[in-house]
Amino acid sequence: MRYGVLRNIQKMEEEANRLGGDENRPYLIIAKFLKAWCYIDMTMKFGDVPMSEAMQSATENFTPKYDPQKEVFRQSLALLEAAASEMKAFLDAAKRNKINGDFMLDGDLDKWHKLINSTRLRTLINLSKHADDADLQVKAKFAAIVASAANFPIMESNTDNYQVVFNGNIQDNRYPLGPYNRGFDRGRNNMGATYLDTLVAYKDPRTFEIAEPVDTAKAHNIPGYASRFSSYKGGRTGDVLSDLSSQNANGYLSYGNERRYWQTGSGEPCIQLGYPETCFTIAEAIQRGWAPGNAEDWYKRASKPPLPFTAWERMCSIPGTPLLRKCSTKAITPKACNRYSCRSTSRSS
Repeated sequence: MRYGVLRNIQKMEEEANRLGGDENRPYLIIAKFLKAWCYIDMTMKFGDVPMSEAMQSATENFTPKYDPQKEVFRQSLALLEAAASEMKAFLDAAKRNKINGDFMLDGDLDKWHKLINSTRLRTLINLSKHADDADLQVKAKFAAIVASAANFPIMESNTDNYQVVFNGNIQDNRYPLGPYNRGFDRGRNNMGATYLDTLVAYKDPRTFEIAEPVDTAKAHNIPGYASRFSSYKGGRTGDVLSDLSSQNANGYLSYGNERRYWQTGSGEPCIQLGYPETCFTIAEAIQRGWAPGNAEDWYKRASKPPLPFTAWERMCSIPGTPLLRKCSTKAITPKACNRYSCRSTSRSS
């Protein structure tokens, strides 16, 4: 499933080696990271996958062996460690901190360095059930990264997010939903119960940001229906398609929020790995006893992102829109949003 991407990474390595010079060294370092990213993704989905003998069709190896999942993780972590070490050495030598042709992080090598180490943390926390494996050394490696920001910088804010930023003016880079696809698939995509019903159960004000009230609530013109949690309902993933279609036709299920998902061609970035996740990861590791620190502090860092382009800011600071409404008996304000997201009852476990 990642053959095309891995082939492109191979070609990038070949071109960087052909051109040579310090200015092309970062592409070889980033190639290590991208290969690890691909193999981690594949093994998370499929378990045992080819890695040690993969991408060898040029030497007529068309049947590479499948490596055990543990070995895929071990090799991937080794690639990430090498990439982190080489990137630090490159930056410390003050060769340069920018590259060309990078639409993900705008060529900023310091951000790539943070991404590599943050990906190491994500990978290690995903191995929490194997934390005591002597070969993987999960806890020790995690603690070493967190303990030394100078050697192992990690994401420090949402400006470091590894994300795809969409552009509605470029056809090949449009937001996947948006107004041009509205007529085709908006009515075919209801909100899932696993997501929406959980928000409703906890009276989470993000309910109003991501979903529309069910049509039956609108049709009966229930007073204040748009701000009632009871007006929002997701479809259950396990239901057969015919049942979901019937529920949809009868107005029992919520669609995605019209303004959020269908209004513009630029939408919002698709985050592959972001600062909040990194904070949650560290909070969980502290809670597990892998590293010193205050888990609640890290949890709160993740829950209060500083950028204006966040769901919380859009929910809380746009006057004259349906988002500025009553939630239970309290207005949705920035203070209320932060209070909700940082409730002391929420903890990593």
